Amino acid sequence: MHVKDVHFRRELSYSSMSWNQFVQTRPGVKLKHASKFRADLKRGVTSNIEAVSYIKASRVIQFKDPTLLKASELVEGQINYLFLVQTPSDNVVGDGRTSAVLKYCPPYVKSLGANVFPLRQDRLRIEAAAQAKVHALCPQYVPELFKYDPISHVIIQEYLPDHVKLTTAIHRFNACLPSGLGRDLGYLMSTYLFHTSQYYLGKDIAVSMAEDFKNEDIFLANEGIVFNEAFDPDCGSNSYSLELESIVNHLRLDERVQRQHARLLSKYRDSKEALIHHDLHFGNLLVGMTTSKGAQTQEVISLGRRDVMDHNDVSRVPLQQTRDVASADAKISHPGSFKAQMLQTSMLSNDDDDEGWRLSGSLKLIDFEFAMVGPMAYDVGSLLSNLLMAYCVKKHRRLQNDRSCLEMQGGDQYSLSNHSLTAGTHPRGSVAKELCPEGGNQAKQDAKEECQDHASEQPQFLIGDELLEEVLPEFLEELSSRLCTSVTTSTCYDDRADELIMMSTPVSNFKRDLLLDSWGFAAICMVRLTIGRLHYPPLDAIQPEAWRVSCSAQILELAHNILVKVNGCARMHEGGKCEEISSDFVQLVRETNGVTGAC
Repeated sequence: MHVKDVHFRRELSYSSMSWNQFVQTRPGVKLKHASKFRADLKRGVTSNIEAVSYIKASRVIQFKDPTLLKASELVEGQINYLFLVQTPSDNVVGDGRTSAVLKYCPPYVKSLGANVFPLRQDRLRIEAAAQAKVHALCPQYVPELFKYDPISHVIIQEYLPDHVKLTTAIHRFNACLPSGLGRDLGYLMSTYLFHTSQYYLGKDIAVSMAEDFKNEDIFLANEGIVFNEAFDPDCGSNSYSLELESIVNHLRLDERVQRQHARLLSKYRDSKEALIHHDLHFGNLLVGMTTSKGAQTQEVISLGRRDVMDHNDVSRVPLQQTRDVASADAKISHPGSFKAQMLQTSMLSNDDDDEGWRLSGSLKLIDFEFAMVGPMAYDVGSLLSNLLMAYCVKKHRRLQNDRSCLEMQGGDQYSLSNHSLTAGTHPRGSVAKELCPEGGNQAKQDAKEECQDHASEQPQFLIGDELLEEVLPEFLEELSSRLCTSVTTSTCYDDRADELIMMSTPVSNFKRDLLLDSWGFAAICMVRLTIGRLHYPPLDAIQPEAWRVSCSAQILELAHNILVKVNGCARMHEGGKCEEISSDFVQLVRETNGVTGAC
């Protein structure tokens, strides 16, 4: 086949016209090797060359010289093929866009191959519809979708080169969180959850929407990974240290945990409350990030290409305030210290060590591929689990830094491997006790306190406190107050006039159930992110293994305590302590992490 003919056929496979229509626009092109053309169309966009060809045909980027279009595959694409297509600013017509992200959805999981894990390509239709719907409700929080091609199974959307995952900002760059992040998260979720719910749309429309967003493959896969595998002692996909075996068994065999697990699984299967994102974690939340001087660096740009996957900047109302972050001090260069490890993994160049980092206040929610109609509390719980796990990891990092400081100052040394990880106990208390030896050498004690004071001033440790004391309460208050007010004053519960329900009385009941279920789902997600097949990445990054095991034990203990408390509250009368659910559970997190008794 002639090279030009191949190019034309590839270009057609990315357009909406038929072959005959295409031939009429390309005089001299004949229908040759039709089977080869159909194979090209079926293969989709799986290379940089094909991504450029598709953009050329779609004209999403209004270019002058097509030879200046460049594509690069984004490494984050595990299920789908992701490409960033760019061109120089002087090659665009007028004020047109210079970049876009192309996602091709193959009929299988990309990282596993076509014959290992097949998936229906209809999932892209659901992603495009969900993203468009939520963008219409919250345009400042969701990137714009430029194009959806159901024939080629491609979507094209905005690219945000100055954004990184919230996970990356917290755990790698150690950037302080912008004031108002919790309120923005609460506003975002309450807006799309209510306006896609049965309480706003009415029962008939809600039932129809549930059919439109029936994501059966994803639903069954998620149920297996989140609810079944981690709680099944015979499942071979789970992954955790043998030292955690007693804690894991204690959690699985607790009847209170089993009762809540069964109740929440039933709610997950049966509830059709609203359109949920269904994969809401810190990796799918992007935050704008710059240096303290407001200038991008190559590190941020390259990180954006690996960690962001999608999007360009769209206008939004900024958060109230951002706080500068002093980056790690290069002067403390003890090779074994935790701070030195952070310097090695922060990806900051020496020139930027004293610049610090700032989150610009921009927040974006991406990747709606798992979207379906389900319980509101599942989305809330998914995000809540990431907040709690980030808090636990950051607090453990601080404890690890305390130990490094003691070693640098000639203080007490110990091994976490000597601590017993038995059911119902946790090494945190023993570690804290050893860090504060009673009657020890006064010089060592003074050195320890000086080191702790220095560590407590570092941004990477303050983030953990911010997550629990600021972001989490703000998020729950904004979410519950706005969502409950909207739901409980809605008259559109049923389309028939004689069955309209004002729902003015059960305000506290709705809020109570929402919060209890959210904390329950959060605990379920925490268990699977700790011992299931897919872990919370920053947890797996903790070294050495003894520290990772200790942190995992703490997370499992917290999840266990949450489920026990949810079980107790669910069996209580509607009044009582359940009126203050949020503050009660936050206090439970503090106690489990040993905050009140920490030295």
